Amino acid sequence: MQRSPIGSLAAGLGVSALALVGPILVAGSAHAADDAGNTCGSARVEWSIDGGKKWSSAGLLGALATKVSVRIVGEVPKSCSYKVSLAAYSADGPTWKTSGTQRYLGSKTVTLGRDHKSAVLDISKHAPPCFGQIDLYGNDKVFDGKANPLPHYPDAKYPLDLIAGWNGGKACAPPTTKPPTTAPPTTPPPTSAPPTSGAPTTAPPTSAAPTTAPPTTAAPTTAPPTTTPEATPSDEQRPPAPAANVPGLARTGASSGLGRIAGASAAILVTGVCALLLLRRRPNNSR
Repeated sequence: MQRSPIGSLAAGLGVSALALVGPILVAGSAHAADDAGNTCGSARVEWSIDGGKKWSSAGLLGALATKVSVRIVGEVPKSCSYKVSLAAYSADGPTWKTSGTQRYLGSKTVTLGRDHKSAVLDISKHAPPCFGQIDLYGNDKVFDGKANPLPHYPDAKYPLDLIAGWNGGKACAPPTTKPPTTAPPTTPPPTSAPPTSGAPTTAPPTSAAPTTAPPTTAAPTTAPPTTTPEATPSDEQRPPAPAANVPGLARTGASSGLGRIAGASAAILVTGVCALLLLRRRPNNSR
């Protein structure tokens, strides 16, 4: 980032002198003079991003710093005070030239003076999530696009009284996550589709009918055996067959002639007996 630090705004100092003394704070207008009537001059400020282990007055923070320690170097008139602010912005690119449209995320202001020469500015909860910009500057104004203009390259070099700054970060990933958020509405139709798949669940009962068909095939297997063996018992209950159909007896013409002779003899014998009886009865009747 190549924005000018606050030193260029200090009255009565040239550019070459600012390079030697570092960033300069100008006292607020409400405390332009101390109790003795002495005018409050400028104060030199230093910053640290490692908790005060190393102090610097350079114009670049060198890293994403959302917690910055600041201090005044030298003597400060008793009634003079100095405002220092730290602000965070989101941006469209990693440099001041590519920052594009910036959005104010948050800021914090502290007051430094004779009895309070150092303080810590913490805007960790306002850290840029992707590309961003951090500004450390010497006043208590809020450059949020409402009370004061937002920073914008190249025509709005805000905030004023810049002490140090940072530009960087990486591209945001939300554009790739937004399509999945629109995709879930496409999933409810599949939830309504299962009722259509319920019909196939009723179809298996139709396939169960083939399971009943095998019994129909089993019945024919039992029916033929029952008919054929039971047909033979019914034949056994019929009258016996003639002697001609029984094995072991031979039917000849002689056997048929003997039957006729026996019948004729029996008839003659009966006739003779009847005649004898009649002859015996007649004499008794004549007496």
